[in-house]
Amino acid sequence: MNQLELFPEVDDVEQEVQAILARRRAMNVSGQAGEDIDLIRSALKSARGLA
Repeated sequence: MNQLELFPEVDDVEQEVQAILARRRAMNVSGQAGEDIDLIRSALKSARGLA
């Protein structure tokens, strides 16, 4: 089950995080389990001026 289905009101950062994970799974590359997801989320928020 996708996290987006559990929480319908998801911001743009979380949508992009989910898209990154989906691309990793589709391309069968490292990081599919989201080991570095906190770093990615922080970087996205920082780039958008949210953090």
